[in-house]
Parts: sequence; structure tokens; C-alpha cells
Amino acid sequence: MIIHLNGAKEDITFDFAVSSDALDISSSETEYLGDVKVSGKLSYIGGGYLAGGCIEIGKKFLCDRCLKEVETSAKLPFEEKFASYETEDATLFNGDEINLTEIVRDIILSSEPISHLCKENCKGLCKICGKDLNEGDCGCDRRTVDPRFSVLENLKI
Repeated sequence: MIIHLNGAKEDITFDFAVSSDALDISSSETEYLGDVKVSGKLSYIGGGYLAGGCIEIGKKFLCDRCLKEVETSAKLPFEEKFASYETEDATLFNGDEINLTEIVRDIILSSEPISHLCKENCKGLCKICGKDLNEGDCGCDRRTVDPRFSVLENLKI
């Protein structure tokens, strides 16, 4: 995902489609579907450039609570400054081209959740019988008793 500048001072629009393998974002938890689409605009900002746009990605994963397979898509906005000299608020670029690959990769990886859920309030599986609790209660007694108090269950009053 290289943008050739050719000394341009006017806006440059870009539109890329790249495989998830080329971005090296594959993981054991998530399967990326189709190409990653990156589109946006690169603007000259006096001494540097500002790239902004949107990353569109589709993915498939298993819910961490109920183990259902889920397909979803995401649109991730981004904005990044580029400068040809060292600065703390801009990414350094050399020559007459800007490579967006690492920035796109970092945005996708940083947007990954800690846990993958089919929905925010997923109830998961019953720890006794394995029924999906999103489909209804199974009737199992899932209360847990502190083992230090388990002797009291046999106490007759």
C-alpha cells in the first residue's frame, strides 16, 4: 500500500485492497474474510502529509462464551501524519513514497477485542450440561457453595 508522491502538493486519493496474509494479521482466534479495503485521502500539510481514511475488514470467530461461529465486519477510521524529518507526532518517511502497510496493520491489530463475543450480554454455556443459555435456561443447579461451608449442608436443625 504505497502512495507515490512525485512532489505532489495537492490531495491524493487512494483505494487499496490487500489480503490479510499480506498484512500478517492472521491469528488462531480470528479468520479474516476477503480482502482488507483501505481508502482515503493524503493531503499536503506544509513539510509533511496527513493521511486519513477508513479500513474495512470482515472476520469470522468463535464466541468465547457460547462457541457459536460469528461473522462480522468493521469500519476502522484512521488518521496519520507523515514527515520527512524526525518528529514525535508524525511517522517518518523517506524518498518520494509513503507506505501505509504498517499503520493499517497496527490499527487492525489494536482494534481486536480481548474477548470475542457474539453479543455483549452473551450468557455462555451451562457448566454442568453444556446447553447454550442464550436459548433458554436448562434447569441445572449452577449455584456454587464455598467449600469451607459445604459441611453445613448436612447440618439438621
